[in-house]
Amino acid sequence: MGRHWFNPAVYVETDRAGHSYAVTSVEKAAELLMAWPERSNEWEEAFRACAAAVHGKKSADEARIAFEKAAAAANRLILTTVG
Repeated sequence: MGRHWFNPAVYVETDRAGHSYAVTSVEKAAELLMAWPERSNEWEEAFRACAAAVHGKKSADEARIAFEKAAAAANRLILTTVG
């Protein structure tokens, strides 16, 4: 089974001060979610969306949007501008 890619990537802060990470797949989003101590409603929705996307029940884009919301709720989302 291949990866389920995000387009565009979601940029999040890491636990290391000054470091960020570009999340480019559903699988990496789920891995990061498991490591976050913040477990909000948005976190639960994002984790369910990632699991559903891996099993073909949701799109990678739906999982990306849910992951962005969870990252924002955890104050980890880095807003980027294109162009």
